[in-house]
Amino acid sequence: MDKKSIRQEVLQSLKGLTSSQRARWSQQLTERLLSSDTYKCSKSLGTYLSMPHEFDTSYLIEQAQKDGKQIFIPKTYSQGRMDFVEYNPDDLVKSRFGVWEPGTYS
Repeated sequence: MDKKSIRQEVLQSLKGLTSSQRARWSQQLTERLLSSDTYKCSKSLGTYLSMPHEFDTSYLIEQAQKDGKQIFIPKTYSQGRMDFVEYNPDDLVKSRFGVWEPGTYS
């Protein structure tokens, strides 16, 4: 199975979850990550800004900010290029894919 097929299969599974199932799943995953030694010892966190059908990263980002972590999110460019830049909630725009991302190179 290729990457595109796997991605489509996972996306369909996620879209099949009810909002309460997705919220419970997101909370469990976030709590598991926050309790890990890797998270506790880290100074920074790379994540993404979630869409409604995805794992909700908002609580993770909020907690990482409270914990003083540097947070990095993806910014996409033409021809498939992507960089992770520091998260600034005041500098977000919707990308051509409908995903929130940094408006400028932070």
